[in-house]
Amino acid sequence: MKFKNSYWILALALGGQGCQKLPPLVALTQETLVPARAFVNLQIINYVPATGHVFKEIFVSNFSVVASQGRLYYSTSRDSLSDSFKAAHLSDYDFSANSAISNASGLSDLFIYLAGITKIFQTFMSCPYALTQSSTGDVFTYSDARVLNAPTEIIGLRDCEKLNLQLDPNKFDNDGDGIPDYLELQCGLNPKNSLDAGLSTSSDAISNFLKCKRHIPVNENGTSKINKDLAYQYTTQQSQDGSYTFSIGNVSILSNSLNSSLNVGQDNFIAIYIVETNPSNNQLFLATGYSILSAGSNGKTLKANYWGNPPALLTNQAVVFQ
Repeated sequence: MKFKNSYWILALALGGQGCQKLPPLVALTQETLVPARAFVNLQIINYVPATGHVFKEIFVSNFSVVASQGRLYYSTSRDSLSDSFKAAHLSDYDFSANSAISNASGLSDLFIYLAGITKIFQTFMSCPYALTQSSTGDVFTYSDARVLNAPTEIIGLRDCEKLNLQLDPNKFDNDGDGIPDYLELQCGLNPKNSLDAGLSTSSDAISNFLKCKRHIPVNENGTSKINKDLAYQYTTQQSQDGSYTFSIGNVSILSNSLNSSLNVGQDNFIAIYIVETNPSNNQLFLATGYSILSAGSNGKTLKANYWGNPPALLTNQAVVFQ
């Protein structure tokens, strides 16, 4: 099947379900944030690529926050689908705001939505929730402390979902554009199209790659004041000993609790991907980690030592920011 543009996701295994187009472009009219925005700054120190590898790229994303049309929305499920979005689509997809995998098929809600698989057809597909396998280590599994006796939560593309997407489960970046497959889906890009990351969907001369990295919508004007204010800020420094320090500033945080102060940052889920390459054969490698922020993170600079004990990022590692 050919994609009409980079926003069409492959029709999956069901024939007749077709593709689900992401929400259409709407002109930005608002230039101030309501409510007031809070943020944290993150720093990863003492990063050194694995032997024989070179550093290629770093991506940081707060999976608890969705930016759209100049506003920030909370995602309790931490899967880029906001609580309000899931509530609006409850009748069609049987979504729950409390989990990234809330339907009977065991497929992630993001997968279900992008594939356009309504609840009537979900029984014809299966990716059992218990199957947490990810051959490339690009899935985050964790115990959700917000829920008493909660089962393991899963965020990312498991092997069974990649197979349904006709992706190679042994690759975390199937099109080789440098963006991990799951991040591409979250950003509205196609993990089978190596060209869409370099395009500027909104024709603002800012590539989709950079917008995805900066956590702003690829289909909105990145030069607008609101999106410039929202964009993550990356700085990479390399020391004489070869180690790197990554600074990621302006990471928006929110709280979804009506009984707590707005924007304390508690429970915000920060995902980190570091991509390395082997220059001899251009093979890509991935290190991942996540951090669930504590209350009072607003305005702070939080630091993590990559080569701490244990290392801060390897595969699905809980990162301790201090």
